[in-house]
Amino acid sequence: MRSHHCAALLHQSPIQEPLTDPTQMKIIDEMLNLDLLTHEQHLQISAWIARSSSPEEILQMPPQLWQAVERASQTMGIDEDLLRPPSLDAGDVVFN
Repeated sequence: MRSHHCAALLHQSPIQEPLTDPTQMKIIDEMLNLDLLTHEQHLQISAWIARSSSPEEILQMPPQLWQAVERASQTMGIDEDLLRPPSLDAGDVVFN
């Protein structure tokens, strides 16, 4: 199942910046650094995301690449984090 949450998270702005923008590929880079993606998968996925203009276009990624993203995001708990209700405990924060 292709996660719209993951696709939306991977697509961080309506207009994609070049791959040199460090914030755009942070999640994919983290997947590589955690050895959840190969260097080749990282390059291919990064290029796909860079030329996609919407989460829907990211969802059209070739199945083998999408499966790699899904496995990595599952290992990282990305969907669970996105679906978790916000914590009502704000720690030491005081609201006026």
